[in-house]
Order: sequence, then structure tokens, then C-alpha cells
Amino acid sequence: MDSLKYAWRNLMHQRTYTFINILGLSLGIACSIVIFSVVNINLSYEKFNPNFSKTYRITTELHQDVQKQITGVPYPLTDAFRTDFDFATNITKIFTARKQVISIKKGDAISKFEEDVAFTDSEFFNIFNFPIILGNPRSQLNQQNTAIITEDIAKKYFAGIDPIGQIMRLENKLDVTITGIIKSLPNNTDRREQVYVSFESLKTLQPWQIKKDHWTNVNDDMQCFIVLKEKILPEIVNKSLTQLTKKYYVPENQKIWKFKLQPLSDIHFNIDMGGKISKQNIIVLSIIGIFLVVTACVNFINLATAQALKRTKEIGIRKTLGINRKQIFWQFMTETALICLVSLMTSLGLLLILMPYLSAFFNISIGNLQYTDIRFIIFVPVLLLVVVFLSGSYPAIILSGFNPIIAIKGKYPQTNTNFSLRKILVSIQFIIALLLILGTLVISKQINYSLKKDLGFKSSELVIFPIPNNTSAVIERLRNRLAAVAGIEKSTFFYEPPISEEANNAGIRYDNRNEDEKFTISYRVSDEQYVKVFGLNILAGRNLISSDTIMEYLVNESTVKSLGLKKNADILEKTVYINGNKGKVVGVIQDFHHKSLHSPISPLAITSANVWYFNFAIRVSARDLRHVLGDVEKIWTETFPENVYKYSFFDQQITEAYSQERRYLDIISIFSCIAIVIGCLGLFGLISFMAAQKTKEIGIRKVLGAKVQGILWIFGKELLILILVGIVVAAPISWWTMNRWLENFAYKINIGFDIYFAAIAIVLAISSATVGLKSYRAARTNPLKSLRTE
Repeated sequence: MDSLKYAWRNLMHQRTYTFINILGLSLGIACSIVIFSVVNINLSYEKFNPNFSKTYRITTELHQDVQKQITGVPYPLTDAFRTDFDFATNITKIFTARKQVISIKKGDAISKFEEDVAFTDSEFFNIFNFPIILGNPRSQLNQQNTAIITEDIAKKYFAGIDPIGQIMRLENKLDVTITGIIKSLPNNTDRREQVYVSFESLKTLQPWQIKKDHWTNVNDDMQCFIVLKEKILPEIVNKSLTQLTKKYYVPENQKIWKFKLQPLSDIHFNIDMGGKISKQNIIVLSIIGIFLVVTACVNFINLATAQALKRTKEIGIRKTLGINRKQIFWQFMTETALICLVSLMTSLGLLLILMPYLSAFFNISIGNLQYTDIRFIIFVPVLLLVVVFLSGSYPAIILSGFNPIIAIKGKYPQTNTNFSLRKILVSIQFIIALLLILGTLVISKQINYSLKKDLGFKSSELVIFPIPNNTSAVIERLRNRLAAVAGIEKSTFFYEPPISEEANNAGIRYDNRNEDEKFTISYRVSDEQYVKVFGLNILAGRNLISSDTIMEYLVNESTVKSLGLKKNADILEKTVYINGNKGKVVGVIQDFHHKSLHSPISPLAITSANVWYFNFAIRVSARDLRHVLGDVEKIWTETFPENVYKYSFFDQQITEAYSQERRYLDIISIFSCIAIVIGCLGLFGLISFMAAQKTKEIGIRKVLGAKVQGILWIFGKELLILILVGIVVAAPISWWTMNRWLENFAYKINIGFDIYFAAIAIVLAISSATVGLKSYRAARTNPLKSLRTE
């Protein structure tokens, strides 16, 4: 207890030193706890499911010139797998319809909501552990036009009313009866749908999605999950899935269409298959967390050893009074433990306040899972012990080892090495800071490149609106009313805009060839104004003529090349079969990016069909935007009175395609700033130590006529050497790491010297500002006062 009181009194006596250490350690500990929480929650995804290790999703692989991976499967596959094989205890199919309008009638009032709706069967709840708290679990979703909702949706739609038996209307077409309620979804699942409707209901709402012979039609939202029986290995199932291809595909398609199991444990981390965060990013985050803790500990060591100069006499006196080295060692460790404990409490308090903001920033719910999780409860005290040991052991060993006679004179033992441990530690801080800064600059440059690159179409001044009811009569009436709105330059009706991550791929057969091609083709459905509104460039032939009876196609340059044709004109007026639909190619458009820059440009076709127009876009100048949106809102709500009015800007949609990279950039930027702050504190400690150690030298130099600039250079050259060491180590590591990250992009920047110069400039500017004040103060010290210290 006496040792603890002495430690506390000593820390209060050195308040500046204590405050700086607590600040540095609090930042490092807080960041490491946040990163641990994020990593821990991500690693826990789907593990609440009882058959987690035996659950798989069947995915589609299209083996073409460029292999494509699709999270969905053709609709008939689930029933075929159930019929042809006996590998699974549970099999379910689920189709997710995005942003469906749900209408709830209460008396004469109708409330409208927009939700993602999952169409599935009762087997789904045997695979995913979403407990049913109201209703009969065995009979759920077995009948057509029935639904299950979460308790959160029940409170949202039917506050104060028993939701069982209530009616919901989907897309103003289908009435479904609520027969069950499930618990609120856990935070650590990627299945975020809160409305589940019987799969058979899809026949009424979207019948084209469930054609039994559509083996060559696949999209990401039609998925199949299975739970394998005991002793059934996934390798066996993968081999057996080739039998489905041989049985249900014509010979020319058997080499293209492959099916493969994807473990449930991989779904959250597989970015190519719709995952939220890659394992690579999890590792990077973990390394950043370790870096920040190490940086904070290095900062503490440098400050502690700098502060030791003021305590040499104290140590010498205590040793002459009979206190041994072990007691002094533990005294300093007690002080370190106190500082670390206060830093930990400060960190936890700060995180408790900031938790809602951190959850929103990381796009993940941290608070509810964190403080009660056993891994978190173990991690915090272990982290405290590690920080105490790393931070306190070296200063305590050095300080307790002072020679009492030298220490009483107030002298600090001199080292014979030109590059002391303190300098090595500061160099480590520079390396960490440079790695984070270089990563920030590369990611920022790649995102800016992606947003500014010419994508091959126009994206500005375009507003997109949904079409809930796309009958020919409604579309024609809407088209005529939009044409009468002053300020609308052009309008077009379509299924998807030019760039979209939704995978609509189909087989293609060209002209008189007997087999489908070895590649699939993406397709867009639009009217003839699509090319003009989005600024696409026709290189050969003509534009589409909209018709519900005659099918025409525009294809891109990549299609021509993939077909092995020499000139764009060679494909004109030729017949092609796309997804089984016969049509004539009337034009070739210039290649444009119809997916994000992660993917290379692939074959694409555009055709027209009113039944597929689910959106329309208008081109309007910024000066007319306000009154035009008001007029369009009136037209839209009068045309679709039972739906929720909404719109989006096309350029914002493109920006959102890189939301994951932008979040990653924000994370690294923040941690870079924190690393720099902590590093500056460590640098401040090193310069303080150097200034105290060179007090006599500075005094002699000034007596001999040295100028302030010369004194400053003594400290400046030390700084330059440390930065140079940091660059030599950090440059190759960052080059290799960031080039690996850039491999995720088909179109990317080159890492040039400008990025390294910018990183060096940032570190040099911040470091010079940190060193300058302390160095200038040392250089301006009265030489008589300096020499009197001897």
C-alpha cells in the first residue's frame, strides 16, 4: 500500500508527464479495443446457428474467358438437388426481393413501408436459428400467401395490436397473412430480411423468377442453402454437382456451368461473393491495432527514460538508504500500472460514450455484443497486462540499474552506441506512421481514380425513379406526361442503369453456330432513348427501335471480340439467341464500364421490352432541378398513388459502389492520425531526453559562438536520420501490401514516387513542428545556466 501511495504521489508531482502518457496510452488502448471488438464481432458471424460448420450455400461458377462467381443458382437447381441426391438433412431455397412496398391498412388509413422481402419455406428456419416466438414452427410458410415477420417489424407495423392474422399487401398485388413472429435478428448475421413470405407466393408476385426450365438464367438473389449429413464431405458433394450439369445442360453448356459449395463461414468474408469484409482486411485491422498499442508503449518508454534524468538523484538516495534494485524495479512498475489502469478506464469510458457513433462508422453493431462477450472480458485484462509489461519493464530495468554514486550526482549513464534503443523505438513509430499514411494515400488515389475515370457514359444531371407498375399503358401515359414537363431535357425507361453490380447473365448463341458460346453475356433492357440519355456511343449500325413484337439487340465491342469477329460491322443484321430469346443485332456500342472497376469490361447486350421497365431516368440541369422534381413527384404520386415516392441521383449510385473502399479509407485515415499523434508524443520524449543529455554541449557550443540554427541542426539531423530509416523500411512493405490490395481492381493506379514524397512531406512537416518548439527552447537557453548544471 505504501508503494502504491508513493507511486500516486509521484505521478501527481509530475502532472505533465503523467497527462502525456495517459493521453498516448488511452488513444492506443481505445483503438485496440475498438479494433478487437470489430474483429471479434466479424469473426462471430453466423456462429449462433446450430449447424454452422455443416451449412453451405450452393453457388454458380461460369467458366468463360473470365470466370464469374455468382451467389445464386438457377431456380430449378434446389429441387433437382433434393431429388437427385441424399447428402443433406435440410435444404431450402430463398429469393430476396429488394425494396418491396408493403401496405398496412388500419381502418380507412393505409401506411406504406419499404422492406427487403425473403421468399422461402419452413426449412429455412431449421438452418438459420431465428427462433419463432409466436405461431406454429412446423407449419410456417408451408401455405401460399402466408408470412412471418420479426418482432421489430411487428412493433413497427402493428404497435399495440396482435400481429397474428393481420394482412400485409406486397407491391399492391399480393395479400399475405401473418402467421408467425420471430425474435429480433441477431447483430452478427448477414441475413437482414425481416419479412419472410412463403415461396409459393412468388408465383403471383414475380412468376418469371420460377420457371422450371430456366437452367441458364441465374441471379444473385435466388439462393440455395443446405446442411450436410454427418460424415458427408463437401468435396464429395462438389464432385457430385457435376452430375447436375451433365443431366440438365446441353453438351456445349456443360463446360461453362459449374456449381460449388460455399461454407457458411466464408460468406461474410468473401467480397467477390457479396461478403461485407475480407479476411485480408480483418488481418490488416488486427495489425493496425497491434501497431497502435506498440506505438503507445514506445511513446511511454521514450517519455519514461527522458523523465529519468529528473529522478537520478532520487534513485541514488533511495539506493544509499538500502532499497535494493528489485524494490525500485517494482516501484516503477507500480507507477506504470497506475498510469495504464487510468488509461484503460479512460478508454472504456470514452468508448461507452462513442459506441453509437463507432457502430455507425464501422457499419456494425458493437455495443450489444461487446461488454458481455467472454472473449472481450478476457481480452481487456490481458491487454492491460501486456501494455504494463511492454511499457514499464524497460524503463524500470534501466532506472533501477543506476549506479548510486553517479545517480546522486544527477548524471545519466552514457551509452556507447550511436543508435540507442530509444531511437530504434522512435524509428518503429515512424515506420508504423508511414505505413498507415502510405496506405491512406494509395486508397484515396484509387478511389479518386475510380470516381473520375471516364466510364464510357454520362452520369451527371441524371435522376432515377422506380416504376412500381410497368404495364404498357402506364408507361406510355407516364412518358407523355414527362415530355410535357418544362426542364426535362430527355427521359428513358429501363430495367437497370448502365452500371450495376446485379448479375443478369445468360447464354448466347450466334448466327448459325450449333452451340452456345463459351461465355455468358450480361444484358440490359431499355427503350431507344437509353443510349441518348446516358450518352452511349454507337460505333456501327443504328439504335434500337422499341417494340414488343420484334426483338433487336445492341452489343458492345467486347461481345464482338469474344465472338472472334474482326470488325464491328461483321455482327450487324446477324441473329443471336440470348437467354433463349431470338433477336437481330442492329448496332455495336463502344465499351463502357457496366460494373465497378473491380471487374473488367465483359460482353453486354441491350434490348427493349416494356415488361422489364422497372425504372425511368430524366436528364435535368441543376438550375431546373428543384421545380422539375416537384412536377415529377406530382406525376409519380398521381400515377402510383399506392406506392412510396422516392428517387436517387445516378452519380451518387456510382459513388456508393465504392462505399466499402471509402469506409476502409476513413478507418485507415483516422488510425493514421492517431498513430501520428502518439508518434509525436514519443518524438517529444526523445527530443526532451536529447535536450537534457546535451545541456552542457549546447552551453559550450553557444559560448564558442554557435548560432541558434546550428544548435537546431543538432536535433534536426537526428530527426532526418530516423525518418530516413522509417522510409527505407516502410517503402518496400507498403509497396508490396498496397499492390496486393490493388489486385482487387481490374483498372487501377500505379504506385509512383509522388505518393512516397507526399508521405515523407507529411511526416517531416508534423515531426518538424513537434521537434521545433522543444529544440528552439533548448537552443535559446542561457549558456551560463546550462554550464552550471555540471
